[in-house]
Amino acid sequence: MISQDIGTKFLVPLAIEILSKNPLVEGDFYEGDLLKSVLTVKPEFWAAHTNLKDKMFEIVRGINQGNPDLDENVCELIKAWLSK
Repeated sequence: MISQDIGTKFLVPLAIEILSKNPLVEGDFYEGDLLKSVLTVKPEFWAAHTNLKDKMFEIVRGINQGNPDLDENVCELIKAWLSK
């Protein structure tokens, strides 16, 4: 639902709580798919929720991008977040 921009104000805080424990947790598809969904949330959401954005930066900074199991698209999203 997050990737479809449905209920983000309710679901993103829950997702961040889960990601803080395991950033590469698998949802329904592959390792890191929840992270990917949260990283693709619209910039307007993050502008309105800077405290959540700060928490996401902490999570993203702690991810080992050299992990061979990490999806290539997720790596690109992480790089984009870190460059903000």
